[in-house]
Amino acid sequence: MRGKSLLLVAVCLCLGSVALSHGRAWLRAETAPAVFEFSVEATSPSDSARLGQTYDVVTRRGDVLVVLGDAQTQRKLEADGFIIRAVRPLPLPELAFGAQTYYGGYRTVAEMEAFMDSIAAARPDLATVITYGHSWRKANNRPNGHDLKAICLTRRRLQDCQLNPNTDKPRLLLIAAIHPRELSTSEMALRWIEFLVNDYGVHPDVTWLMDDHELWVIPVANPDGRWIVEQGSPTPYTQRKNANDTQGTCSVPPNDWSQHGVDLNRNASFQWLAQSNPCSLTYPGTAPASEPEQQALEALMAQLFHDQRGAGLNDAAPITSTGVMLTLHSYSDLILLPWGWVSCSTTTGCSPSQRAPNDAGLRALAFRMGYFTGYAIGQASELLYSARGTTDDWAYGVLGIPAFTFEIGPDWWQSCGGFMPPYTCQDTFWALNREAFLYAAKVARQPYALSHGPTVIAAAVTPSAV
Repeated sequence: MRGKSLLLVAVCLCLGSVALSHGRAWLRAETAPAVFEFSVEATSPSDSARLGQTYDVVTRRGDVLVVLGDAQTQRKLEADGFIIRAVRPLPLPELAFGAQTYYGGYRTVAEMEAFMDSIAAARPDLATVITYGHSWRKANNRPNGHDLKAICLTRRRLQDCQLNPNTDKPRLLLIAAIHPRELSTSEMALRWIEFLVNDYGVHPDVTWLMDDHELWVIPVANPDGRWIVEQGSPTPYTQRKNANDTQGTCSVPPNDWSQHGVDLNRNASFQWLAQSNPCSLTYPGTAPASEPEQQALEALMAQLFHDQRGAGLNDAAPITSTGVMLTLHSYSDLILLPWGWVSCSTTTGCSPSQRAPNDAGLRALAFRMGYFTGYAIGQASELLYSARGTTDDWAYGVLGIPAFTFEIGPDWWQSCGGFMPPYTCQDTFWALNREAFLYAAKVARQPYALSHGPTVIAAAVTPSAV
């Protein structure tokens, strides 16, 4: 019997995963590499909510949630009563430096800022860069702080690109890198900028959109955190939060699973929820919108979009509402829609009382964007776990605009998966997401109404002899 057990362990290790017996790992995390993927049983909405609020959950596989962490994470999961079905060592990417970029082609924060400035300088008729706030480090007079930058893309008139919701041009806002370790998100934002500028006057959809819409882009919403990611060598640090180091005695990189900072995607001032552990990767801060990055982002959105929804949770935004917000994350190949803060069942979904009042319009728009990406669509608590204080819930809950989270890319163990896939994978991601971004821009004038109507996928003209 003992020999059989040893043989089984050897087989499991060869497969790159560690099996469990009666909910306990045969091989504890301490004996393997420092970073792991824990498959944690989550058969109830309350389990999903607890995991999502406290741990670094990255995806769902059936009735398990996948948590990233270290040996301490495993001990805490077990102490909290969770059943760990499998422990898989997580290989970290090798860092490949380019001439002016890192990890084989990704642009640094400095290069992203320079890129936006160069676009605005070369095409002032199409692009305007604004500073909408300051990062935590800059706001606190720390070194390596950053301005928070956005770019407005449109065929410029004198009254365009103003921080005022009173405009006749509908707006799409695309936000990337709230979680800085998610490298693909900034690349998608930068390619979107390049596409709109380079194809103006060439691509008919782009030309129409730029003439009659404002397309706002934030390539890196958490530049302090992204700068920390860039300091890792030979492996980028997996910084998820901002650079606020005033709370707790947390570790600093390369111990990436107990890090300083605030998770900006838990810090929004809508359905915020306090948490006691400041070193947790989902720590939401000391108060709603406590962080300068989140304060600035909420102020920017309030300046770009009218408040189109009542104060009650059951108040629907009118079908004539205008504007769309997309926030890019990775990974899991998903398009998530509000509400994210409710607890839904993985088997029966969300009850009508747990769905957003504009649920039908949100799902219709997500369905059409998902047609292009092939991503699954649904509420975060349907497909992953419930989460409070998120950017998309704030945009919809406070302003009433359709707001979606794109989780770009598959699991890390698949080709082009994980937070830091090879740069060559960006061609695949861009081909999937470009048309979805275009669709969101096309319906931004009245997204709830237009997403219910017919959608033209392609048009062709057949000449005939007269």
